[in-house]
Amino acid sequence: HRSKATPEYIYSLLKPQKYGDNEESHLALILSELTVFLGQKQYMLGMTDILTTLFDSLDKDESGTIGRGTEKFNDIYVTMFGATTPDHIAKALPEEVFGGGFMSRVLMIYQATSTRNFPIPASLPEAPTTMELSQRLTWIAENAIGEYHLGEEAFDAYQAWYYPFKASLEDGGSHVERARMDNNLLKLA
Repeated sequence: HRSKATPEYIYSLLKPQKYGDNEESHLALILSELTVFLGQKQYMLGMTDILTTLFDSLDKDESGTIGRGTEKFNDIYVTMFGATTPDHIAKALPEEVFGGGFMSRVLMIYQATSTRNFPIPASLPEAPTTMELSQRLTWIAENAIGEYHLGEEAFDAYQAWYYPFKASLEDGGSHVERARMDNNLLKLA
């Protein structure tokens, strides 16, 4: 989904679809301006709470409305790519984005300066074409069914990182921004 949506519409987008032998509830939010999607409009109240729950990828969940009744969801997977500026994060996002666990489930990537240095955007000679990228992403969407599992070497590396990381959270300080780093690392991997 690439545009604004009400919280209720998000649930309609999650209606289970057939993937192989399973019916699964998947949604990718691709937002060129995050603050438009998560803005402070009245109809958006509750969106961050909904996304916070959905990001936990429950095996089963349900939502009820008077009009549509109870909708059931299976093997939930919701991901979001959104862009904005630091200024918009501070001024345009609602306060609920910064509490209640939403930000601990989001990977924020920031770049202080642009790496682009060209007068007119152009394709790089050795880069994949838009068509190639579309085909690759389509292949991933069609073939990546179910959970990924770490191989033995990856698990050993993760475990070697995990225990010192968890110990670093026990110093009595506030570590809200790092509290779910282990989950985020696995999702990113």
